Amino acid sequence: MKKVVSAMVLTLFLIGVLTYAFTIQLVKASGIIYIRADGSIDPPDTPIQRDGNIYTLTGSITSDTDGIVVERSNIIIDGNGHLVQGSRSGYGFTLSGVSNVTIKNTNIKGFVHGIYLNLAFYNIIFRNNITNNVCQGIRANSSSYNSILENSITKNTYDGGIRFFNSSYNAVLENEIKQNLGGGIVIVDFSSHNNVSRNNITENTLSGVHIYNASYNIIFENSIDDNSNGGVELIFASNNRIVENDITSNFRYLTNGICLSGSSNNYIVRNNITTSYSYGITLVRYCSDSSNNNIIFGNNVANNGNGIYLLSSSDNSIYHNNFIDNSLQAYVNPYADPSINVWNDDYPFGGNYWSDYNGTDLFSGPFQNATGSDGMGDTPYIIDENNIDRYPLMNPWVQPEHELVVSMAAPSALKLGSSSSLNATVTNEGTNDETLIKFSLLINGTTVNSTTIALLQSSSSYTLKYLWTPTIEAAYNITAYAHPVPDEIYVENNRVSKLCTVSATIIVPDTYPTIQAAINAANSGDTILVKEGTYYEHVVINKCITLIGEDRDRTIIDGASTGTVMNITVSKVNVTGFTIQNSGDHYDHGIYVFSSFCNITYNIVKNCRYGIKLDNSTDIIISGNTVTESSFVAVKMDGSSKNTLSRNNITSNRYGIGLDYSLDNTIAGNNITNNDEGGIGLYRSPNNVISLNNITNNRKGIGIPDYPSTNITIYGNKITNNEYGIILIGSGNKIYHNNFIDNTQQAYFMLGSTQPNVWDDGYSGNFWSDYTGVDANGDGIGDTPYIINANNKDRYPLMNPWTPSWVPPEHVTPTPPEVQVGVKAGDWIKVDYTISGWPAGQPYPEWLKVEFLTVEGTNATIRVTMHMSDGTEQNATVPVDVVAGGQALGLSGFVIPANLTVGDTIFMSGYGNVTIEGETTRTYAGASRTVVYASISQYGTQLTYYWDKQTGVLVESSGTSDGMTITAKATETNMWQPELFGLDLILLYSLIIVTIVVVAAVAFLAIRRKKKPPEELENPQS
Repeated sequence: MKKVVSAMVLTLFLIGVLTYAFTIQLVKASGIIYIRADGSIDPPDTPIQRDGNIYTLTGSITSDTDGIVVERSNIIIDGNGHLVQGSRSGYGFTLSGVSNVTIKNTNIKGFVHGIYLNLAFYNIIFRNNITNNVCQGIRANSSSYNSILENSITKNTYDGGIRFFNSSYNAVLENEIKQNLGGGIVIVDFSSHNNVSRNNITENTLSGVHIYNASYNIIFENSIDDNSNGGVELIFASNNRIVENDITSNFRYLTNGICLSGSSNNYIVRNNITTSYSYGITLVRYCSDSSNNNIIFGNNVANNGNGIYLLSSSDNSIYHNNFIDNSLQAYVNPYADPSINVWNDDYPFGGNYWSDYNGTDLFSGPFQNATGSDGMGDTPYIIDENNIDRYPLMNPWVQPEHELVVSMAAPSALKLGSSSSLNATVTNEGTNDETLIKFSLLINGTTVNSTTIALLQSSSSYTLKYLWTPTIEAAYNITAYAHPVPDEIYVENNRVSKLCTVSATIIVPDTYPTIQAAINAANSGDTILVKEGTYYEHVVINKCITLIGEDRDRTIIDGASTGTVMNITVSKVNVTGFTIQNSGDHYDHGIYVFSSFCNITYNIVKNCRYGIKLDNSTDIIISGNTVTESSFVAVKMDGSSKNTLSRNNITSNRYGIGLDYSLDNTIAGNNITNNDEGGIGLYRSPNNVISLNNITNNRKGIGIPDYPSTNITIYGNKITNNEYGIILIGSGNKIYHNNFIDNTQQAYFMLGSTQPNVWDDGYSGNFWSDYTGVDANGDGIGDTPYIINANNKDRYPLMNPWTPSWVPPEHVTPTPPEVQVGVKAGDWIKVDYTISGWPAGQPYPEWLKVEFLTVEGTNATIRVTMHMSDGTEQNATVPVDVVAGGQALGLSGFVIPANLTVGDTIFMSGYGNVTIEGETTRTYAGASRTVVYASISQYGTQLTYYWDKQTGVLVESSGTSDGMTITAKATETNMWQPELFGLDLILLYSLIIVTIVVVAAVAFLAIRRKKKPPEELENPQS
């Protein structure tokens, strides 16, 4: 039966059809309640009363897995004060792919997440009590336009009250978010334009509001008090607005009121920031990114350990703030790169108020040499030689009646031919509402967009947008300007300008003969495309560039068995689509990285001493690579943290993955097989996560042979046929949901150690193929522990191998501004299957037909028909979303945006972000077609997808898993015409027409001859 399930899973991967479409049903866990798409309640005896589209709880609900799964849109669920109680697993409410659902008046307690939103839009969560859940109270993945109003979200035990991943345009208003073990509100990974206003965010164990890699969010008029890790924290976050919040009493050790780490172009205005232990406001560099170009204006910063602290952060505008009675008003770290900032708004607008300023105000004017006072000190307030408030205020600053401030988001560099959205924002920082504001966006002095704003209320903003596609390489001056309103005094901040450099893609060998020559000539931000061929080079990448190989199997960088083949020394480098081979064999590498924030994806690295080496590097993504034939280690990390190794094929090396003095890394979804010594080895490397890997046929599966390697989480791995499944010496690690199958010794402790580790998650442990216990109560867990040694036992051994459930990806690349849809209503395509290794006696799919019934924008409705080998056919009609790679309760990866090119990224459900690796020409449905392709490795299943470039439709896919091979290939379609007899269609039609004319003429003559009288036939001359 397992073989059948694996076969079906592989088939579904290849065609992307959700399980419900072909009647593959999951087993229900007791307690799950479904509100089905047709409005029915399943099971029907659930304590929920339905009245039309209103569902009211009539009693409390308990569940040992999910609570209520909502499959219907446009409904109201009224908890009526009742409790939905979990057992620390599953989700209280699950809203996936639905919209316009209201959940109100419900007590939600004891789940992993209280409410889970996935691809859910326009929903309302209102006046619920969400408490004591294992992770977040509310978690939103790729969900936008939702409203979270007046809820009590308290005492959730891990990672915060509310968490947004890739979720935008949500409103979080007037909630009580208190005493959560983690951040109060966490906004991460491309979540934008969320409005967090008038909430009480207090006593959380991390930051009150944490924003990471997210932009254009508004944090407004919140009370953010007594949070253990500070008030508001921004990391790699830009263009956010922190306005008029009360941020007080965050007085735990080393906490800040507002902290910006590697975050630029933010707007911090009119906040009350008091009694923080460390600093009221902090601007610091994080990794290689500084906190630059922020506006810090009109804040009251009082009674903190220190007022404001800067480390390697420049070009910030800091003015009209009141720094009052801080232990140290301002401090700039002298031991780092210089911080050079502007501390005033020029004359006559002035700088900041400093309560410890002891100067006089006897003079006036820009040089403070004219007779008469002007409210500004005659001598500057000195912070250090690069940071001077030239016009310190003599009295605390008071908000003016009329004040417009302009800000702008525009790129500093752009590739020629690509597009970027220019976003200019004007904010009314005065106390009066303003009318008829003229607002313009200009490029090199020419207006490209303008408007007149009828009404702009106090503290409100208006954003003017323009999609810009430059056609000439040059430096461009981009300016946003708001005409002053009547009685506006401070007008200099009505205008802002930025410089953008536009450059082209460099092609090797067309533009430059070698890769290194192209890098030497490139500017930061350029893309270098390398055509197929073998390049005997040792490449040094010392600029922030993207390096793309045309075809990773045929674009080869060969080190000729000497030295390191590729050396990356700067941050923000992307390398994809190469074979990198033949390094030297004395501490030499295929790819050596001494940097941060780089992506190394979909390469082949072979026959090197070290395949890929990270040295003191952070935030590196190594994904989709094949690393093989390394004479020492395939992937090595030394002193490197916060990196991700995912979906790599690491095979036939001496050692697979090795970590030394490296922590907080994630090793997930890799295929680690046939390595002579070890699969994964951790030395002096605590706090790492090893999950969902296939670790097979190595001498040692996982080795942790030293005491400092603790607090390691090892879960969901398939560890099979190794000499040792796992080797340990230390303690404090958590090991659960792994499948230990047929290893000579499943788990082994070195040197006779019996240091204790945790071998379950509190409810279930691991599967051990040599476990001999029984399961008398049939709950899937052995009745007796699996004993490893005196202090290590799996209390809840699984009776069957653990199978992972799909978790929606958290890292999603934003959708490009314009998506080309290549399909239309009425299109159809038929796919035939070729299958080997299918379980004997089980029906298998022979062909699949997909018909596009409707296409509106990027959304389509399709009908899917699958024909099985036993003659049966199964049908389903489902929606697809071209933007999300066909994902939206339907097909994943079956249709993608048209006309994608190498290096473009799409999102595919179940896989996350997938990068187009190459382009080629193949024959499908009788015609030669240009296709793009990508390879994917997921949970031991190796897949290759080919999409027709013009239409974006999947035309071929192949995959292998558990000894099975399945290939699907398009054989019939109405989207293009077959090339009959190998002739061009126009030529063919011309020949057909000529043939018809000739045949018609011959037929006419024959008929006419047949009808002539006998005498004419006998005497044709008469």
